Amino acid sequence: MASLKERQALVSLVKEKKIVAILRGVKEEHVENLTEALLNGGISILEVTLNTPGALKMIKLLQEKYSGELAVGAGTVLTIQGVQDVIGAGGQFIVTPNFNSELVRFCDGNHIPVFPGAFTASEVVAAHEAGADIVKVFPAMPMGPGYIKALKGPLDHISLMPTGGVGLDNIGEFLKAGACSFGIGGELVNKKLIEEGNWVELTALAREYTSILK
Repeated sequence: MASLKERQALVSLVKEKKIVAILRGVKEEHVENLTEALLNGGISILEVTLNTPGALKMIKLLQEKYSGELAVGAGTVLTIQGVQDVIGAGGQFIVTPNFNSELVRFCDGNHIPVFPGAFTASEVVAAHEAGADIVKVFPAMPMGPGYIKALKGPLDHISLMPTGGVGLDNIGEFLKAGACSFGIGGELVNKKLIEEGNWVELTALAREYTSILK
């Protein structure tokens, strides 16, 4: 399991870099080229969802090949066993679509960075109090940046990561609304470009996101 220092460093990195690229349904044969394309575009934090075939194998591969260049974790983690499998594969952080208090407390007790999904103010506060490092507000759309701003009013002590519907057209507004970071899937990890092997265009797309946040 992670040390407190490692946990704090990873959470600081997510807040600094801001974008967590979500790899859902990406084929193993494409993951290295995709990772290179994202790295070349300035994105160095990847979340491989556990409902992706071969997810643990991909996490292990990325951790071994890009150690020091890349932070890699897992998303769609639903159980404590899932957490243990991810950490065993070398994953550095856990993301969930929902708030599971037992899972969050397990991660917190073992210094594993955890970003659980929540939607209502009550869920956000409960996730934070259970030990979440950052709370993933999911789905962020169709509520939009105004919802993040409304949550941050009374809950400005809680770090929020909108996920689900964040794209080039609204990421700047989400940032202004108080988001500390973003989970971005298909809007960035574009399946069409991946299938075409258009890594140059994927790098260009990644650069568009990172340039907005500078």
